Amino acid sequence: MVIASLNSSAGKTLFLYYVLILRLLYGLPTAFQLERDLLVFDEAGVYFIHNSTTLSRALHGQYFPSGLWCLVAQSREPTRDIRK
Repeated sequence: MVIASLNSSAGKTLFLYYVLILRLLYGLPTAFQLERDLLVFDEAGVYFIHNSTTLSRALHGQYFPSGLWCLVAQSREPTRDIRK
C-alpha cells in the first residue's frame, strides 16, 4: 500500500488522474473513489458502486479483482482500512 500524504496544494488529485489514465491505457484493474462512490475498471468494463462505505466484506472479492489499485483523493486521513 502506498499513501501520498502531502499538503492540499501539492497536486495529489491531478497525479491520481494521471495514474488512472496510465492504468486504463495498460488495461490494469483500478478503482477510483469519488466522495463515497467508487468506479471500478477491469477487463470486463467499468462498474459504479454507489455509497461504497456500505459494501460488506463478502462483496469485496467480487468487486475488487486481483491486482487492483484503489485511487482515493481526500483532504483528511482515512477513517478505516477497506481491506478489513
